[in-house]
Amino acid sequence: MRFGLQLPTYGAGADPHTIVEVARRGEELGFDSVWVNDHVLVPSTLPRYAEILEALTTLVWVAAHTERLRLGTSVLILPQRDPILAAKQLATLDVLSGGRVIAGLGAGYVTEEFEFLGASFEQRGKRIEEQIALLRALWGGARSFDGETVRFEDALFGPLPPQGAALPIWIGGSSRSAMRRAATLADAWHPAHLDRATLAEKRKELEELAQGRPVGINLKLRVALWGAPPPAPGYQMVGDATRVRDELAAYASDGLDDFMVVFPNETIEEFREMMELFAAEVMPAF
Repeated sequence: MRFGLQLPTYGAGADPHTIVEVARRGEELGFDSVWVNDHVLVPSTLPRYAEILEALTTLVWVAAHTERLRLGTSVLILPQRDPILAAKQLATLDVLSGGRVIAGLGAGYVTEEFEFLGASFEQRGKRIEEQIALLRALWGGARSFDGETVRFEDALFGPLPPQGAALPIWIGGSSRSAMRRAATLADAWHPAHLDRATLAEKRKELEELAQGRPVGINLKLRVALWGAPPPAPGYQMVGDATRVRDELAAYASDGLDDFMVVFPNETIEEFREMMELFAAEVMPAF
């Protein structure tokens, strides 16, 4: 079973020294990957993302201080970014990290952020599908591309990422459209915070959409480890290590073996404590 760790890139701990400390410790503890969220300019209704560290810049910093961890975005809102620049940034990160990048992509949901960045919210679904094709083309060394919103001829793009056009693309979101993109265009589906019953229904839908095409699944889960759990709104797994182990074992019995965990980060001490406890008392069971 593989476990990824969401880094505290907003809220408590969102500073360069803590980010490196957490990533290095996560590598020592046996986590397989580290992940960052993506927002750029948010409305005042989303104050928790007001001072979030930029996703790809942060991963370059983490890459320079780690050796083994895969480096992922959960998720990069591609339709509100320049896709050619994003392709270059992701390729550069893959070069600098020695081929450790996973490009988690999503269509986005914050209407105002699209408006602030001069991107079309209404066209985001259509755009991300063309942009995925663009990423694959550029990473594979294509010199021309003829899309509806991006076109170029006889152009040079390099250096190519070590993983080439096979650099993993995961699609976040649980809508029908997101699942169709994962099933037909990506390497994996990366849903967030689904209980077992909902996930089982969605997996059937994903298999139908994929029509035999292999698509991995990595589930993002909010985990709050406490001996006597207080209320933790929004967290799927709340309790002591035994309870969390049992719930993960239930997911494993359903055939799921790839997770990304999000710990509370109201204080960095709380985050560190849960990361250590999860690695010591939950991960060894799998």
